[in-house]
Amino acid sequence: MEQGEMAYTFVCDWRNYMTQITDNKFVVVADGITYTEAVENAAKAILDFFPNVAEYTSPKNLWNHERGVVRLAEFYGNQSGYLVDRDTYDYIRT
Repeated sequence: MEQGEMAYTFVCDWRNYMTQITDNKFVVVADGITYTEAVENAAKAILDFFPNVAEYTSPKNLWNHERGVVRLAEFYGNQSGYLVDRDTYDYIRT
């Protein structure tokens, strides 16, 4: 994390269950100087983690795509350990 960056935690799920065969919910911890930058970094990390999704969407439209991702909850800092069970959720860190 660079100076001035803040970590954000995003608890996410697939907008359409057909998007990902495993259908796991996941949590992303992304850094950014601004909230918008952290959202962009989270989208890139999701597509790196799930490369098959990158075949039909991009970081720019991942959140709005019909087979994209919905953010269920958002928090300042790395709150993943307090929020989700790592046996149930995939954990993605940028």
